[in-house]
Amino acid sequence: MPTRVSAQERADRRRLRFRVAAGMLDFLGIACCTFLILALFALLVNLFGWLQTDLAKTFAGLTRNVTDAVIIGK
Repeated sequence: MPTRVSAQERADRRRLRFRVAAGMLDFLGIACCTFLILALFALLVNLFGWLQTDLAKTFAGLTRNVTDAVIIGK
C-alpha cells in the first residue's frame, strides 16, 4: 500500500532541496570569486613589474638626454 504524502511534507522536502541548492550555489560563488581575486592579484603584480621596468627605461633615456645636454653645453 502506498502511503500518502501530505502537502506539508512535500513543502518541507521542496524547501530542503532549495536550501541544498542555495548552499551549493553559495559554495560555487565563493570558489569562483576566490579564483577571480587571485587572478586579479596576479595581474596587478604583473602590472607593477611592467611599470617598474618601463619607468626605469623611460628615466634612463631622459637621464641620458639631460647628461648629453649638460656635457655639450660646457
